[in-house]
Amino acid sequence: MTEFHAGNSIAGYTVIGLCGRGAYGEVYRVADSVGAELALKLLLPGKGAERELDALIRFRACRHPNLLTVLHIGELPDGRVFYTMDLADPKEGSPEYFPDTLAARLTGEPFAPEEAERILRELLAGLNELHRARLLHRDIKPANILFIRNRAVLADIGLVADDASASLIGTPDYMPAELLKTHRPMTPADDCYALGLVLYCTLTGEAPDRFPSVPKTLRDPAALRLLKIAEMACTPPGFPAASAFLEQLDRPVFSGKKHGAWKWGIVGGGALLAVLAAFAVWRFAVKPKETPPPAVSLSKSTALPEKAPLPKVPAPVAYVPEVAALLKKYQLTEAEKAERERRLAPFRKLEADEDARLRQRIAQVGEWTSSQAVEESLKREMEEDRRSRRRFKALLEGSSVPLTAEMEIESLLKGIGSDVPTESELKRLEKALQRRKEAYSAKNP
Repeated sequence: MTEFHAGNSIAGYTVIGLCGRGAYGEVYRVADSVGAELALKLLLPGKGAERELDALIRFRACRHPNLLTVLHIGELPDGRVFYTMDLADPKEGSPEYFPDTLAARLTGEPFAPEEAERILRELLAGLNELHRARLLHRDIKPANILFIRNRAVLADIGLVADDASASLIGTPDYMPAELLKTHRPMTPADDCYALGLVLYCTLTGEAPDRFPSVPKTLRDPAALRLLKIAEMACTPPGFPAASAFLEQLDRPVFSGKKHGAWKWGIVGGGALLAVLAAFAVWRFAVKPKETPPPAVSLSKSTALPEKAPLPKVPAPVAYVPEVAALLKKYQLTEAEKAERERRLAPFRKLEADEDARLRQRIAQVGEWTSSQAVEESLKREMEEDRRSRRRFKALLEGSSVPLTAEMEIESLLKGIGSDVPTESELKRLEKALQRRKEAYSAKNP
């Protein structure tokens, strides 16, 4: 039974109405002392509340536009815990306030591929931040995806757990069958599986239990390409983390294999043609040939699905003094910069070779005259990709390029921006800067 009603006060917040009720608590729409509307979740006593409080403590260290922002955590006089967060947009067309969720938007009609991909990329960006912090969401589903200022946000953080000790919990419809049978610990791949099913639902309008069935009327090459990626996320071993899922979105799906219900061949060739054409525009129109490649970034077209591209350190922004002081303290000397350039030279050579290969593949598109030609071209592409991966792996094993430090620096600086960092962020940034500097120093040839 609902305890609070419109006009009541909860720890100084005025209740406007009830948003929803779950197994572990109730969510109210409230207003603070200056009239700003927020969502307030009041936890019910018990083990569920203890677990959600643990999740809150872990989650607050992650700040990202596509993750729910926890604003305040408090306790009522009777010992019950509550927390406030951003309020979801109102559902369009509803006479009364109703939270705008992906579940509310799924009406059985498929989303346009562009809209489905936009939502997916936003969710993956937030999930990637969780995975970087070694956390799992464990309950990704349409009902737990909110829209705040029309931006997709991962919500319902009560089951967030450390990836080293994540037990089986969540919504069975969005879990791999193998996970339900074995009851093994959950991994980031299980979050990706759930998001793959969410993508399937948005593109087909079907329920998750219909996967991998695809409506016969679905012929849009862009939708078929995304469905192929959804199948990759939901087929063991899947994507090991959100970063791998994002990388796959940025490259063509080269596969001659026929999985599930979506058949390649002429339709698959059409999708591939569209993707290659998009790459051609990006390569030759957006990024002219005479423009040299970035000093520390591999091309998006590089077909290296098992490795992340070399990151580009963000341009200077107005960092707070604490961050600026660390950047100055651990800035690279001229000798260290030269050593960095020397170690990255083989990777830039690989990038140039991959660029040349892509141009050749685009030039061959006009020669495809049958489904057999498409299949043969895909087979050649897969073999060339395997050679590229082996070459990239050999380069990494033979070098000491501090990729992990570079990536962590980029992620932390992007997340902090001009805000005041937490103590944990400052410590992580200092360690990453120190590792990078040591890797390029004369002591580590």
